[in-house]
Amino acid sequence: MGDPARRSTSTNDRDDPLNYVSFDDYLEGAAKAWSLEYLATRWNASHPEAIVITNPRPVTSAVTRVAPVVTPEPSNLTRVFGAVQLLGGGLEIILAGGALLAPEPTGVTKVVGAVVLVHGIDTLQTSIRTIVSGQTTATFTQEGATWVAESAGASPKVAETIGIVTDVGVGVGGTFAVGTLARVGPGAVRLVHLTTADNAAAIRASETLGLGRSTVYAGPASLARARGWSIVARTGLLPRDATDVILLPSEANRAFLVVRPMGPLTTWQRLSGMVFSAGAGSFNLQTGVFTRTGTAANQLSFYFIDSAIMATMRAAPPLLDRR
Repeated sequence: MGDPARRSTSTNDRDDPLNYVSFDDYLEGAAKAWSLEYLATRWNASHPEAIVITNPRPVTSAVTRVAPVVTPEPSNLTRVFGAVQLLGGGLEIILAGGALLAPEPTGVTKVVGAVVLVHGIDTLQTSIRTIVSGQTTATFTQEGATWVAESAGASPKVAETIGIVTDVGVGVGGTFAVGTLARVGPGAVRLVHLTTADNAAAIRASETLGLGRSTVYAGPASLARARGWSIVARTGLLPRDATDVILLPSEANRAFLVVRPMGPLTTWQRLSGMVFSAGAGSFNLQTGVFTRTGTAANQLSFYFIDSAIMATMRAAPPLLDRR
């Protein structure tokens, strides 16, 4: 076929398209008064990598370049992102099911739970297609938001960004709305708090757990039998920081909230049975009454980190495709 990049008339034929580097050069350099359509046909036959089509309107001789269609290769990295997305969709469905099946859920809980359920199913089917194909697949939520943005006059890139942000926002925001405030309930399980020997002595002397400055964490009574690395795996505490056990009265359960999984950190907390106080504060170990002094900032940081992780994982595949 020859080298399409050479410009010199090495064949001494000014009408040979192989002697030109672009179609514009060919139009200007051709010796014969060929029609635009005929020149385009000759050019396309010699340069399949740079196809042009002529505008069928007779009032102009403009041509449109058509970029060759390139099918992206399947990527194992994309499959990894798809697997993470699959986990996120599964968590959404579990949380949504819990919200919809909760005893006497409010109307708001039902609506949010339904939204999260639908988005979770959408995420699930998209992630499966991504894993199978090895190519990034947009959710119907993202496609719909992109179409709405384009219909409103946004440019393709801006519309695509809006679609990604909407998809991530529905997933993370809906999960956060459903997955926060579920209480343990009185008598559901006996809770214990692990601490050091010195702290345990001070707690028993004052009959008060917590200094009112941070979130109080507790776990099931089985934690009292944990030893060594089992303590680290279940609480994140070093064994030297969890030598003594404080048994909480059952009335204290009302002030503890169940951790709802939103990502890797909160999933670990949930699997270990960890619960947290409904804010910073302290417990009276005689009555079980909780005195709240602020927000549960410690646990909110876990939710924030997990939200950022899941948002990044959701947004990464389409953002990488735009590079």
